[in-house]
Amino acid sequence: MDGVTAATDAVEPLTAEQISKRLAPGTVMIVFTASPRYILATLVEKDSVVMCRLPQGTGIFLDRKRKVRTAIEKDRLPEIQSIAEELYESLIAPLRIDRTRIQRLVVVADQPLQDLPFAVLRDRKSGQYLIEQFELIRVASASVYAQTQAAVLAPLDAVLTIGDPAFDRNVCPSCPALPAARNEALAVARQYPRSRTLVGSDATFDRIAASVQTADVIHIGTHTVPSIEERQVLNLLLAPSARHAGTCSVGEAAGLPLKKGSTVVVSGCQTAISREPGTLRDFAGAFLAAGARNVVATLWDVEDDSSRTFAVVFHRSLRRCGTAVTAAREAQISMLRSSDARLRSPRAWSGFQVFSVGS
Repeated sequence: MDGVTAATDAVEPLTAEQISKRLAPGTVMIVFTASPRYILATLVEKDSVVMCRLPQGTGIFLDRKRKVRTAIEKDRLPEIQSIAEELYESLIAPLRIDRTRIQRLVVVADQPLQDLPFAVLRDRKSGQYLIEQFELIRVASASVYAQTQAAVLAPLDAVLTIGDPAFDRNVCPSCPALPAARNEALAVARQYPRSRTLVGSDATFDRIAASVQTADVIHIGTHTVPSIEERQVLNLLLAPSARHAGTCSVGEAAGLPLKKGSTVVVSGCQTAISREPGTLRDFAGAFLAAGARNVVATLWDVEDDSSRTFAVVFHRSLRRCGTAVTAAREAQISMLRSSDARLRSPRAWSGFQVFSVGS
């Protein structure tokens, strides 16, 4: 798929059986393939492939996805849990995943499930969200993941943080300054042995492009705005420079000279949203194409407190374990078990998703 082309030139298409032989123990992959009438789920784990036609029609899944996203947006917890339980019963329960053996769930999803917040699906019997049961990771290609998952991970010591750019007010007159994103960038930078922080007028595309080659981790906190050329595609707002207007398109992000195998966090609003999430029409796919191994991006607008809390716990965990999917899960669980009701809300934590070419 085009969202991972640059990182996967040597990858060959694999059958489900070939993928199953390459998966690590404790990992299961679910490939959701949609037709106009129904959705087929293929469950792949080590030396095992099982196909299952899901009990509900495609239209019902589309309706439930829309309803759960609306309930999350309006922060209606009883409604969220009710619909999330229905989705769990229809999408996850029929697959009979053995939770005593499986720790990681890898999801490959066609429409209509691409922008579904899988983390919020909830088991009615245990009361647990899916993120409490498994590490969750989204991939655009099952073959890519199977052929890159075993790569040796290098230490993540050098971070580049970007926040609160001094953007051109003519581009987005209604967009406020982002002092919380500046503080977030500084807080993240303090967690790494080597760091560079670009804020205010320093947060230009040119300076970012000159700094990404040596960064193991990149953290970006800024506004997203619709592209002038295509309103359904977003741009990142940056500070203007003599050579650059101050907006970064998905195409420009895909062309950045990222250090291969890096991790990128794009904590702006809706950075994983497009008509084809995980492709070159959103920033998750763009940064994967540029060479990142993992990208954390968002399904909806995130509040300052939520973003900062997620960022601090995520980067602390990432420094310790070196794995983005594990770090994201720890951050989300810490939020949903917080004493702060605002952070416990699914709206605060379930919109963060890890996209990967191999964790």
